[in-house]
Amino acid sequence: MKPLVPGFLLATASLLAATAVFATAPKLNSTTPAGAQRGTEVEVKLNGSRLEDAQEVVFYGSGIQCTKLDTKTNSVKAHFKIAKDCRLGEHQFRVRTASGVSDLRTFWVGALPEVAEKEPNNELPKAQSIPLNNTITGTAGGEDVDYYQVPLKKGERLSVEIEAIRLGRALLDSYIAIQDTSSNILAWVDDTALLMQDGALTFIPPKDGIYILQVRETSYGGAGDTPYRLHVGTFPRPTAVYPAGGKAGEELEVRFVGDAAGEFKQKVKLPSEPNEKFGVFCEQNGQIAPSPNWVRVSPFPNVLESEPNNKREQATSSYTDLPVAMNGILSKPGDEDWFKFAAKKGQALELAVYARRLRTPVDSVLAVYDSKGNSVASNDDSAGPDSLVKFNVPEDGDYFVRDDFAAAERHFKHSASGAERFAEPAVHRRAAGQPICNGHRGEAKQFQRRFAFQHGGDAERSANGCGPDDRHDRPDADCVRSRGRRGDRRQVVGVEGAPERHQQHGAKRFPAQSRDDRRAEQHVLLPYFGRQTLRGGGRVTAFQGEYFRAESAVGAGRVDGFEDQCGTGRGIR
Repeated sequence: MKPLVPGFLLATASLLAATAVFATAPKLNSTTPAGAQRGTEVEVKLNGSRLEDAQEVVFYGSGIQCTKLDTKTNSVKAHFKIAKDCRLGEHQFRVRTASGVSDLRTFWVGALPEVAEKEPNNELPKAQSIPLNNTITGTAGGEDVDYYQVPLKKGERLSVEIEAIRLGRALLDSYIAIQDTSSNILAWVDDTALLMQDGALTFIPPKDGIYILQVRETSYGGAGDTPYRLHVGTFPRPTAVYPAGGKAGEELEVRFVGDAAGEFKQKVKLPSEPNEKFGVFCEQNGQIAPSPNWVRVSPFPNVLESEPNNKREQATSSYTDLPVAMNGILSKPGDEDWFKFAAKKGQALELAVYARRLRTPVDSVLAVYDSKGNSVASNDDSAGPDSLVKFNVPEDGDYFVRDDFAAAERHFKHSASGAERFAEPAVHRRAAGQPICNGHRGEAKQFQRRFAFQHGGDAERSANGCGPDDRHDRPDADCVRSRGRRGDRRQVVGVEGAPERHQQHGAKRFPAQSRDDRRAEQHVLLPYFGRQTLRGGGRVTAFQGEYFRAESAVGAGRVDGFEDQCGTGRGIR
């Protein structure tokens, strides 16, 4: 028999060698600062370990150069030179050392000068004064609340956008509010379809004066001292762009919608090759948005809706043969867009909506009818929140497509969507669908619900449930009740961030009911998926079908979270 020892020794040696390589590999955690203004040079601290023999900073793209590396100090420092025309937003890079290559990390580039947060600014009377058209670099998390004050003139647009979750650091799920000096909240934002868990909003002040910005973690949770970059100025910040795509190589005139100052147009040169997600930066009056809106660049000609097209008899006709890209805007609850195209028997057609994949607020429902009004095919969420229909044409003739909202109670000023129709053998690449959190044990998923309460002019939220891109087979919430001091008028004002096709099951509006002046309570009726455990003094007080009622005494113990078969979430705050 051959001895086994040499093989054992060889395997052991290989394991030790792999361990040694892992132990000496450079580790890059983050940078300080997290970003800078384009056209400037900045010293950047590289935070991590085993970086002392750093030799190069390698960027995945153009616009930023590392001109100097200082490894003589206890911390490694790099000198970044950012071009004047550097692309705004995220830039990815690694550090190459003598012993290996670090993890991939990001550095963010903005268009505005940068101002550092100055503590203490965690109380309204201590709000930090900041000039317009600057980027504030600050930290938040836990129970930290940052206040800033800006002077505004009546009718002057105020735009705010935050980079927090996108920085890739600790999870700072931010909340931003604009309020007057009397603490009345005039506008607020938590999650957005465009930026997901980062927020952005535009606001037109009703009068001259000082206005306050409040920045914090949405549920007063998360790690403290988590960095954020807050862009504050008069720049445009639309929520969507129409049309939502165009033909490769063409110049496309787009209309930006969703900005408080109104719509505006801009011409965009599209790349020569198809692109699933092409960023378009809106510019107006010498100002540029901090991040892009997204369009799809395809090889197909565009067809734009012709209003009114809310009925089958008013359907916008496709003036060209398939394949084609049809574009429309769903602007209010109940709005429908109808399109008409000709098809031949036996054609294998696919109709795909590009809306949420382009980060617009639309959660579409797509239906196809023949010329007699008979339903041929329909779909809601086969491509995540976007709709996808595949069918074989049963006979020659005209066919009609209806695109509308999945939820009747949605509240969007404007929403843009694009639907493409083409026949096989055209190749269609689409983003993978979102996972379904269906409550089965072993499929634990962290997800987030959003409930908005109005407390005498002050807005607060609780965070639990499915995220904006998750799909779910049950409604997220049937009703939310907030109880406070006697005489307080508290009313549920909305449910956001839940899967939009379930928002028709959202919060019901009703006035607050207070038992007495000594006890403040919050009651929330949430979906019940099985085992539920409330922590932090909370308790399940009642069951109603698939729902349970969570109760907590504010000030005497809060519902800190709950567990179910779809995972664990933070609870009522």
